[in-house]
Amino acid sequence: MRVAILGSGAGSTTHSVLVHEASQPPGACPYHVCRVISSKPEAGILQVGAAFGIETVVVPYEPPSTFGARLIAELERAQVEILVLAGFLRLLPETVIHALDGRVINTHPALLPKHGGAGMYGLNVHRAVLEAGEKETGVSVHWVTEHFDEGAVIAQERVPVLPSDTPEALQNRVKQVEGGFLATMIERIARDRETVPGQKNFHG
Repeated sequence: MRVAILGSGAGSTTHSVLVHEASQPPGACPYHVCRVISSKPEAGILQVGAAFGIETVVVPYEPPSTFGARLIAELERAQVEILVLAGFLRLLPETVIHALDGRVINTHPALLPKHGGAGMYGLNVHRAVLEAGEKETGVSVHWVTEHFDEGAVIAQERVPVLPSDTPEALQNRVKQVEGGFLATMIERIARDRETVPGQKNFHG
């Protein structure tokens, strides 16, 4: 299954997904990351992709209408079958979601539907978890819709919240889980293709 990863941050989660693929014997991994894409030319995720020999592409977000059209063209060129959002903080244009027949997934550092939605990223999520007095948090992998963090949850991995936690400490512990969990979920989707709505390659 041909995968593209879209992000705008340092790329730690993407690194885990690429390590998971590279750690398997040639041809054994059911997915292949064929593109790493970012809306920011300075984003570390591009360096991560390049270090693994993956073709990297910058698609500026502004204006959103142009971003969607350019992204669709790149995904079509790469024959992408599923798009993975990893640290992409913008709302994905609806045209992209529709063009991929809904085959877009995202990872979120909390147990959705709690602590999701607009503005819930980075330390904001972990502050909200602590302020709510939660006993556990975790990672959610979910299908992407035209609204932030509202798509159906595919799976979740739970992480305990400790009495001594600060937002930074909690973020670090969740990050230790997030990358490996996302890689496992991509592999599961690739091995169990009926969980993907539609079996076609990307089309514009």
